[in-house]
Amino acid sequence: MTGVFEELEYLKASEKEAREEVLMLQVYLRKQRMMQNLKWVLEKQKQDFKVDNLKMQLTSNSTLWEQLAEAEKREKILKQELENSQRTITTHEKIIEHLKDQIKSTSRDN
Repeated sequence: MTGVFEELEYLKASEKEAREEVLMLQVYLRKQRMMQNLKWVLEKQKQDFKVDNLKMQLTSNSTLWEQLAEAEKREKILKQELENSQRTITTHEKIIEHLKDQIKSTSRDN
């Protein structure tokens, strides 16, 4: 009969150890879940930060493309104005040459 009591005491001790181990595992699982949640939150923040940076870069790039288009328009206008000025200068140079020729001709005739 003493063997039964010893067995009963052994089972009680084993049950107590098992319960303590279960409690420790529950605490461990809670900590693991908290760490996973923290990791998930950090990853989400990291991704959100990257997305925000890419949006800002896209906005910046869009602005740069618009500025480039405006600069190209101004360049085209300036080239047209330069061509017009060059044609005007050429025309005036021809007129000056013609007038010089007339002056020479007139001075020879006199």
